[in-house]
Amino acid sequence: MIIRIPRKDNPHISDDEVIRGIKEICDDLDLKCDIEDKSNSRSIVVELTARLKKPVYNTYACTANENFRVELIGGKPYCVDIIGLGIKHPIRRGNYLQWCHWANLDNRINEFLDDLNADAYVKSAWGVIREGREWEWIDPENPVHEKYHSLLHTPGVQKMRRKRARKSYIVE
Repeated sequence: MIIRIPRKDNPHISDDEVIRGIKEICDDLDLKCDIEDKSNSRSIVVELTARLKKPVYNTYACTANENFRVELIGGKPYCVDIIGLGIKHPIRRGNYLQWCHWANLDNRINEFLDDLNADAYVKSAWGVIREGREWEWIDPENPVHEKYHSLLHTPGVQKMRRKRARKSYIVE
């Protein structure tokens, strides 16, 4: 997630105040967060990555990518390849739970920025979720229902695709 707050429009906000508020939100949501301060003279810029402290079971990292989206099929989340053949892969429950926490985190950060009375730009795994003072609420109970979440294939899925590709070239 990238949070950018222009200093010109928000002279009343300090870097430390923003970082401290984000850390408190992560602690409240029981998330392990890495916060990188990339502020400069023109704006406060914070890069945030968050994971569950205690995953349901081991999960692979999911990275945003415009080539994939998530769809609910029969009430279960599936990863869908947009560019390729539209192949659908079921998503692990741990990953889905992590997205629910991310949706909650996004909503809480936007509420925090409202409390600071900040004009800000926020881009998260769901895309641009805030510009200025307008922001979009994401349903934490069912985040993929309203928004598409994009992700790279997990290593296990990549391995499976390579095996399938090799088998398809074998002519009997």
